[in-house]
Amino acid sequence: MIPSFNNNGTVPIFSTFRQEYLEVLRTIDLTHSFRLVVISLRPKSRGIIKLRSNNPYEYPLIDVNLLSDSNNEDIATLYDGVQIAINMTKTVTFQKLNTTLLDNSLPVCRQYEYLSREYWYCQFKQLGSHIAHAVGTCKMGPDPAKGAVVDHELKVHGIKNLRVADASIMPEVVSGHTHTPSVMIGEKLSQILKTRKFS
Repeated sequence: MIPSFNNNGTVPIFSTFRQEYLEVLRTIDLTHSFRLVVISLRPKSRGIIKLRSNNPYEYPLIDVNLLSDSNNEDIATLYDGVQIAINMTKTVTFQKLNTTLLDNSLPVCRQYEYLSREYWYCQFKQLGSHIAHAVGTCKMGPDPAKGAVVDHELKVHGIKNLRVADASIMPEVVSGHTHTPSVMIGEKLSQILKTRKFS
């Protein structure tokens, strides 16, 4: 959850952090620190993307809708992951390195007891971000009324001569990097186009 922040030209993965968090990061000596990153591998929350207008050059409206699942499973998963990470730092191996958890509390989260569930939930809500591997914006399925955009041959429902072949057709996110499945989807479409009349 913490982006790289240093003076060697590395660009943070997440570029939308508020100034107050960047100020907290500046207090960390990155030459003598490391980070453990916790992610929700199979999130339950679902975002939405809509056209802003009929102008194809205008950016769409995107709401990633993080930590919005009705049962709060995503935020609970992150909390459990942080507990595992903290416990890892208490192992003999990590203690040989004299590891210490740094207090990177955001001002808005300091109202909660440090390291309590409420504290972490606040930190997640302030700092949580996606890691740029969105899927499902044009998901594959048989029924457009249920949100499907393309069919099993990657044809856009209701539009002739238009297909989609990238990570957006995945109904669910994979448990790994989306690159290889995206290549497979492209390969699958190439096989479809070789054997069928384009329609």
